[in-house]
Amino acid sequence: MVFDEDVDVENEVDFTDDHLKSLKEIGKTCLFNFFQGKQMHYGGSVSRAMLGSPRVLTRILTTDIIGGVDRAYLSLSLGRFGREKSKNGLRKDMQLILDILNECSELRIPKCFRGGILLLYIEFCHGIEIA
Repeated sequence: MVFDEDVDVENEVDFTDDHLKSLKEIGKTCLFNFFQGKQMHYGGSVSRAMLGSPRVLTRILTTDIIGGVDRAYLSLSLGRFGREKSKNGLRKDMQLILDILNECSELRIPKCFRGGILLLYIEFCHGIEIA
């Protein structure tokens, strides 16, 4: 990598903070849209305050889709879903994962947030601890 020695680093604009703020705002909007009308596993709506918490935002900003699907599969297989089959012959755990990813797609949620949303859905709406 070549560096220009004449660049005044002290006066450079730092885009990192603005970029992160934008990602957080887009992430919050995606979370609010996805969880609108969904119920917590113990009853009641998923609150906007919960969705805007630092833990939740960190989850969607740091979980890629492959890691999210891997952890969802592991968590569901350890939980009550086990290896039961759904009506169409797929295992219920796999059907749930596909259904949530399809819903994210229909809502036009960016792929970078889908893995985190998948894990949050399993945790909030099914009460299954994420492995």
